[in-house]
Amino acid sequence: DGKYKQFELYNVSKLVERKATFHAGQMPTLYRPYRIPEEQEKLLPYPTADLYAKLLSLSDKPIGDTVVVVDQPGSTYYVAALIDRREPDIDTVNFVYGRTRATIPSQQDTLMRDHAIPAEMVKAIEEIRSRLKAEAKYSEKTEVIEKMMKNTADE
Repeated sequence: DGKYKQFELYNVSKLVERKATFHAGQMPTLYRPYRIPEEQEKLLPYPTADLYAKLLSLSDKPIGDTVVVVDQPGSTYYVAALIDRREPDIDTVNFVYGRTRATIPSQQDTLMRDHAIPAEMVKAIEEIRSRLKAEAKYSEKTEVIEKMMKNTADE
């Protein structure tokens, strides 16, 4: 009856390769967050801010799992189903990682350098801070007392 339309979104992932529009072949491989392809935007004209998070929530689910997504006016509902998963093989991972350290810009791949490594560094720093606070028996009260002592010393 025309109320329902089925369509597929391909290669949904947190980051996708940015298509070079200027000086192709002279720039490193860059990445951007996934977006609905331009030719399919009319199928999802009013996406919510959490659309991509909901789609990505399927990434660790079994094939066949679904999630319901509603548009911004709240009048159209979409059912997203995970129908395929493509994990990179070890050769692809090695290729991307190897290009991370390339010295020639056109041969560089920024995925690890700009996205994966910084995220892991933030986690590691937070873990170190937590351990140091635990070892020092640090609490927020300690911080307030230290600020008060500093303010008193400055006067």
